[in-house]
Amino acid sequence: MEVGLMLNFGRSGGTVLNQCLALLPNTIVLSEVNKLGGGGGLQNFDNIKDQAANWYNIKLKSETFEEQILELAEYCQTYNKKLIIRDWVYINFVPTQKNAFRPSYELDTYLFLREHFDVNPFLLVRNTIDCWISYKMPEINSFIKDYKRFIEKVTSYDIPIFYYEQFVRSPSNELKTICASLNVTFKDVINKAPHYKNVNGDIQPNFNSRGQKGAIRPLKRKIIPFQLVKQVNSNEDFKRINTLLNYEPNYFSEINWFNYWIKRSIQILNRYL
Repeated sequence: MEVGLMLNFGRSGGTVLNQCLALLPNTIVLSEVNKLGGGGGLQNFDNIKDQAANWYNIKLKSETFEEQILELAEYCQTYNKKLIIRDWVYINFVPTQKNAFRPSYELDTYLFLREHFDVNPFLLVRNTIDCWISYKMPEINSFIKDYKRFIEKVTSYDIPIFYYEQFVRSPSNELKTICASLNVTFKDVINKAPHYKNVNGDIQPNFNSRGQKGAIRPLKRKIIPFQLVKQVNSNEDFKRINTLLNYEPNYFSEINWFNYWIKRSIQILNRYL
């Protein structure tokens, strides 16, 4: 039996792609689930059993993460559905209370699925610089250390890569390609996707996201203070990961220079006023 697996770090477009996949014909999509815990959303169903019951009206009897996947996969096989799991890889690569600050630095869900199914995995990535900026620019060395481990681990398994930037520029065409990779039926659901709520991730209460404004569209790179630009451009791990993923390693590669100098001028003026 085939099972789809979506891998993405936070702030990389995973939520909107998750919405698209869940709207396709005959798919059951688990959103940000992991053995160690799950992500949050408007409805805050962070585990397989709650998502299955509340989003798909499927009552699972199993208790453990692994058993629930096996039970749900059997259901999908019986009713001709395609199970797609969006792994919450954050908990495997970032120290947090849920993993006792000791992440495994391994793709645990992928390894489990590989033992039981024909897995169709893929990685959705975004330019490392924009990912970091979207995380509100945490301490740069701490961020890149965890992100680097994630990217290096995924690429070590030779998992297919899709790019957030290509997806938002041509969402229907890119979704069609992703559907072929997952072996699921394509349907153009792009206009409906941003309004679909049975999903975890970048769809939080009291939180405004640039990526959730009612339409899938490209986002311009944010203008950040020059001191942070220098940190990014001089960081060897940022350069290495962006080069590995076929991105330009320089912050200025995606900048609208007119907007940049306007905002930089305002920042400088504010410093002296």
